Amino acid sequence: MSTTNVLLGIQGKAINPELVQEVEVKTGGYQAEYGRNTGGVVNVVTRQGGNEFHGSAFGYYDDAGMRASEKLEMTPDFSGEGDVALQNTFPENTRWDAGASLGGYFVKDVLWFFGAYDKVKVDRTTEPLAGVNTGKEIPQGFDTDLYSAKLTGRLGASTTLAATLFADPQTNDGSMADVPLGVDPLSYEGVRELGGQDWALRLTQILGNNGVATAQYYRHEDSYRIPGGVGYRSNNASTRDGAGASLSLFLGRHELKAGGDYQWEETSGTSYISGGQSLGIYPCLDKAGYRCDLSKAPVVDAAGGRMPVFYRHYYWVKNATDLTPLTGGIPFESPSRSWSVFLQDEWKVLPNLVVNAGLRYDDQRVYWRTGNLAMDLKDQWSPRVGVAWDFLPASPRGSPSPTPSGRSPGSR
Repeated sequence: MSTTNVLLGIQGKAINPELVQEVEVKTGGYQAEYGRNTGGVVNVVTRQGGNEFHGSAFGYYDDAGMRASEKLEMTPDFSGEGDVALQNTFPENTRWDAGASLGGYFVKDVLWFFGAYDKVKVDRTTEPLAGVNTGKEIPQGFDTDLYSAKLTGRLGASTTLAATLFADPQTNDGSMADVPLGVDPLSYEGVRELGGQDWALRLTQILGNNGVATAQYYRHEDSYRIPGGVGYRSNNASTRDGAGASLSLFLGRHELKAGGDYQWEETSGTSYISGGQSLGIYPCLDKAGYRCDLSKAPVVDAAGGRMPVFYRHYYWVKNATDLTPLTGGIPFESPSRSWSVFLQDEWKVLPNLVVNAGLRYDDQRVYWRTGNLAMDLKDQWSPRVGVAWDFLPASPRGSPSPTPSGRSPGSR
């Protein structure tokens, strides 16, 4: 299943490390079954129970008193040193996390389980080194619950069904910025909610001695919500549902694999500005390009003395001709549908020589909130050919191939 953030295409899930059995990183040379990316693939294999009980417990703690002394070297802004101005420090910074895991069986040789939980708590203060809040210690908090569970059942001698669940809900409170710019705490304090719950079902069928068939269905969730606060806000929630199947055949030195999948993604939310609009105050300088009548510009007290200024208002409007401010915000929705099919062959010519060949096709359609088609990305053919020669007996094996097909940034 894909856990990539639906809206931004960045890392979309914090996974409980106790759930991880192994991590596989592919930066190139992967087969036709991998797609919808341009940089690489990170595969996480999750742990499962067995016919023996096993578990673990752990704890971690650190605070500002356990770190090395800070040496702050302030350099002039835009200096020849190439440094940027240091804006803040964290004089208080306490982090702890604790958790446990347990795996085993409900029925030996038939039904196994695994579960894990990790609580992560960070309390710190940020101290701006410049501006109206210089020297103040302003609190920030981060509270995360990482939990996961997996059930694996044998439905027959050759059939296995696995169900996996993992989630990463997080709540941040206190200052929403490391360097608050306002004097009033109401201008920078708030609550931010992130994360979501993912789950997957996977059916595996062994076909004699020469084949394996798999089918799966999954759902990924991620969100970014700010229930309150001052300034620009965008509350959104995203889901990705996917279904896929594959068939692998082992014929002599050849491993043939064919399959495909279908994904439907939804992102919805509302963008708004607290108070209905944002007001900016800018210096009205007597320079070319400034459309300011200095004789009429209001004068305010600023750090550099009294100066003429102009005001700029930011607010949402219905369209380019109706400029009435919309205080309720702008709702948005961005559905996307995509599907793919692939065929590949891994030919083991020699014990240390492998030839990979394959072909992949991707199709993606992105829709407006109204349901009308916005983009139709079709004819995304991606041939893959590569040769892997393991000339050192103990070296890891890879298989080079062309870069995989791309995908629109807002949908992965």
